Amino acid sequence: MASISICQEPRVERDRLWMLRKLEVDCTHVREPRLFDTFQAAPNLRIIDIADWGRPWHDIGQFPLLPWRQLQQVAFTGDVRDSLELLRLSPNLLVFKLTTDSDSDSLVGWNHIRHAFLRELAIDADNRGSSDFFGALTLPALVSLSYSGEEFPRDGITSMVNRSDISQSLDVFSLTLETIYEGVVPSIASKDIVEFL
Repeated sequence: MASISICQEPRVERDRLWMLRKLEVDCTHVREPRLFDTFQAAPNLRIIDIADWGRPWHDIGQFPLLPWRQLQQVAFTGDVRDSLELLRLSPNLLVFKLTTDSDSDSLVGWNHIRHAFLRELAIDADNRGSSDFFGALTLPALVSLSYSGEEFPRDGITSMVNRSDISQSLDVFSLTLETIYEGVVPSIASKDIVEFL
């Protein structure tokens, strides 16, 4: 499998793009989003690992021009609002992994997303308020859900599971609660987990 890892401005030989299946990009150091136009001509690109700790793309009003529609797997590190836009741009996605530290309470008024093919969703949220993120999604094909964060967004996950009608088809649910402050371990009532299951 051909892959490219980019930490600075990409320099790619166009005649070799047909072999590219995986792309790793740290957008924090890429100053010009148009540099990604090159990858529109990568017909076999299926996997992208993309990080952006800079200014959120939705604030700039421009997302990297990548062949989003042909992607099957995206690992994204960045703003939660950008992650929802990536899901909207990538209707054939099967696997989505999000690492974010932005608050999902900024999703008020955000358009709801129904993603018909997503099978695996993994969220690592270093913030509170992830319920709003799950409230913005309907995922009828989801079979694996992984969540890692400081609190259990029970209401948001429960509402997404019910809305997506996947309570019988969700095969894997993984929950990891992280330490909030040094020495402070999060707690969760066992009834919250039992009620969720």
